[in-house]
Amino acid sequence: MRFSILTAVIDRTSYTLYNTPTVHIFGGGHVGQCVAQIAKIAGFVVNVYEDRDYFLQPLPQINTIRCALEVQAELDKIMEEISKKENQFIVTVTRGHKCDLGVMRAVFKYKMPKYCGMIGSNTKTQKIWDKLKTESIPNFEELTAQVKAPIGLSIGGDQPGQIGVAIVAQMIQILTGGNKRYM
Repeated sequence: MRFSILTAVIDRTSYTLYNTPTVHIFGGGHVGQCVAQIAKIAGFVVNVYEDRDYFLQPLPQINTIRCALEVQAELDKIMEEISKKENQFIVTVTRGHKCDLGVMRAVFKYKMPKYCGMIGSNTKTQKIWDKLKTESIPNFEELTAQVKAPIGLSIGGDQPGQIGVAIVAQMIQILTGGNKRYM
């Protein structure tokens, strides 16, 4: 896997010359912002989708994109574009169940990305799966098994930065097939 450092930024949008892994973070709150910054340092192209103005503040070399997280058609359009590319990572850290449900519904309509994770407890995750199960999604069990939920490696942290590290560490593990016991 090649990480590209050849990135051009034009009008706050990043364009890369190689197949650099891209993370699409749905939810620009405290956890989403930490994931974005850590993922950027780790070599990912970063897109953050958010609809709350106070979380749409520009971050250096991170694309912040206004997205109505509660509008299914908008999520579907974004996910359709994401599904056309390789090395795509999806992180769902929105403000609530309704937005998470919409993101997962959109993910399941298209090709599963290299990585898909959703923040939340096992109870919350099960409620979302129960709701989606009623929608007759093809290969539903197979799709849900591919989603990392709860998201991130189990490192015991509960602060936004610690959660961000756990999520990006899991993304890197998936990207690299990381099973090394030392660095």
